[in-house]
Amino acid sequence: MKTLIVCYSFGGKTKKAASYLADQIKADFVQLQTTRNNVRLFSLITGIACTCFHRSQEILPLEEDISSYERIIIAGPVWAGRPAPAVQTFIHQYALAGKVTCGLLTCAKADRGPLSFLRDELQDAQSHCANIIAIHMDPAMLRSLHHKEIQFISSNDGKLRLRAEKKGTDTALLRELCLEEN
Repeated sequence: MKTLIVCYSFGGKTKKAASYLADQIKADFVQLQTTRNNVRLFSLITGIACTCFHRSQEILPLEEDISSYERIIIAGPVWAGRPAPAVQTFIHQYALAGKVTCGLLTCAKADRGPLSFLRDELQDAQSHCANIIAIHMDPAMLRSLHHKEIQFISSNDGKLRLRAEKKGTDTALLRELCLEEN
């Protein structure tokens, strides 16, 4: 299944996770950019305010044509309990109808609220949402992804999974840091 990962990352952790995912499942990768990237602190404050007040955030057009992809994986951070506004803007501006979609959310505290919100947004865009994964991107998870102790896998039905690859990997860490909504 031809796959494109569309990633919005503010601090870099989501980009690292999405890059590991792209390498492991052999997907193309493109990064979302907001139109106001010039002052970092201002961009963060604006983004969080947009999240809190359910407003979109302007994004630059993608250089990649998404129409040739069967599956789109949307990666982004969770801010104030919801996916970052740039992620939501992408979903509303690009034609996802009929495509298989997945979500990869990175967060400080994994809970089901942002997963349900993203699933609803993807279904409202008339895509087939295969699943959404939320991972707590703390130093232990970054290290495990970097050393390939935990890897992303893709199933035939388009779903994403995290799997402990190395014997002795703390699978409790995997369960604790990864929530999945089917």
